Amino acid sequence: LGVEGFYAVRLGYLGLAALNAWLAYRIHSRLWQSRVAGLLGLAPYLAVPILGGLPAIGNVPKLLMAVCASGAALMAARRSWCWVGVLGGLAILDWQVGGLVVIAGCVAGVVSGGDGRWRAGLTVALGAVFPLLALVALYALLGGLEPFLRQTVLASVSRGVTTATTQ
Repeated sequence: LGVEGFYAVRLGYLGLAALNAWLAYRIHSRLWQSRVAGLLGLAPYLAVPILGGLPAIGNVPKLLMAVCASGAALMAARRSWCWVGVLGGLAILDWQVGGLVVIAGCVAGVVSGGDGRWRAGLTVALGAVFPLLALVALYALLGGLEPFLRQTVLASVSRGVTTATTQ
């Protein structure tokens, strides 16, 4: 971008916030079948201090997880179950809470009715595995699988054990 890294990161976060606002508009418009309701869904984004502060919330504001969750909701409305899963898998990669996107997508697929409802839930689950396997394959291809697993899995287990023993 030709700017200092800090500004590039802030611009990226503002871009993700804008994308999430657009998705919120789409979701509210669809849910309430009204563009006015869609605009009301943007209310949290209209406060300049909030929008300006979003990029400063921690070093990773979890905006990518929110974008993926919103996209998954729109894909569920279209009954595009594989995309619900893929977006849920990407949400997990940004924040573990993204696993709730996959669970909600599976439930939505199962309760959507019809003869293929169990297939829809399974399609969401399999779609979620795709980005996870792609990431593991990339690390394996680059020769970094062992450090990747040590940092993601073993460090999490270690933190959990440390937390459990101090309480």
